[in-house]
Amino acid sequence: MNGLMSNKTIKSIMERNPVQIEIPFKTYGILALALLLGFVIIKLAPIFLLIFISLLVAITLMSLERFLMRHGWRKGIADLFLIAGLLGTLTVIVYFVIPTALSQLKDLMGQIPQIKKDLSQMAPNLQSTIGKLINDSPESMNKIWNRVADMANQTLTGVFQFGVMLIVSIYMMLDGRKAYTWLLAFFSEGTQDRIDATTKEIGPIVQSYIIGQATTSTIAAIWVFTTAQFLSIPGAVTLAVLAAIFDILPGIGIILNILISGLLALTVSTQTALFMILSLLTYSALENYVLIPHIYGKRMKLSPMVVLLSILASGTLAGIPGMISVLPIVAAYGPIERHWLKRKSAMKETVEIHEQMTKNPDNDLNSRH
Repeated sequence: MNGLMSNKTIKSIMERNPVQIEIPFKTYGILALALLLGFVIIKLAPIFLLIFISLLVAITLMSLERFLMRHGWRKGIADLFLIAGLLGTLTVIVYFVIPTALSQLKDLMGQIPQIKKDLSQMAPNLQSTIGKLINDSPESMNKIWNRVADMANQTLTGVFQFGVMLIVSIYMMLDGRKAYTWLLAFFSEGTQDRIDATTKEIGPIVQSYIIGQATTSTIAAIWVFTTAQFLSIPGAVTLAVLAAIFDILPGIGIILNILISGLLALTVSTQTALFMILSLLTYSALENYVLIPHIYGKRMKLSPMVVLLSILASGTLAGIPGMISVLPIVAAYGPIERHWLKRKSAMKETVEIHEQMTKNPDNDLNSRH
């Protein structure tokens, strides 16, 4: 009864004094500003990604600058040498690699009917399937040429973005330390110390990744170009450029290389295709078990599962640029975890377990209990 009276009393009070929810105008302004900021971030995401990749390159350039200065080079001379190297690389790509690759791609497109014929002769039972996969009708050829034109436009856009990235990297190299000091002044002294400590650990990781990746991509391109030339496979330069790009993608890259190179090698002979595939598998083993451990050392020690998931996620969200930039971020998680998460009591035990697993990777979680 008391409960019933209480409910009636509460109801009557609410009827006499209805509850009104008032949202201040300031809240609407904050919400609108947050939505606008989110929209701007989404629209400018490619630029942010380009700046981030430029930062990775600039960190490497600054490390190379310090290396040259330790060996007696003056700062100005070292900077000019590095800038000339970057601009020379861009010039070679624009005036030699891309025109040759596009020319070979054009020649390959003209050979589609012959490729279809050769594949049908090699595998008569799959003739209908090959006809569906490689259709040389006028309508299909027009579609292919339109795709080639789109690829050419995307290539030119990529070259422009690559040039912008190099220019931004040069500015960051020349003025990066001042900008870093200027930004650091916004934080408290304790936070500045942690940022400094984290940056000093991340720097060698980024340097190791950029230099190592450039080295392995160059070796992969030379390997594929030499093999294609030796086997008289058409489009050697195109295959070499694709090999350098695919080499950035661990696990996925070798599959793409085998599919494209093997298909083009089939236009020569089945034995040529098998030899090309064997050559790519040999290089993949050489890179994974000899080159990468020697070039990267222990700084880029990442779990294969983490690498694959990171590549897939970043590729879905940001394409090839995302794939390029995600591995240094993942590798830099260790210093971030030690300097920032370990201070939190809820994360301290987790960070200590991760540190033990890094030092003793063969020990599982149960062995620590």
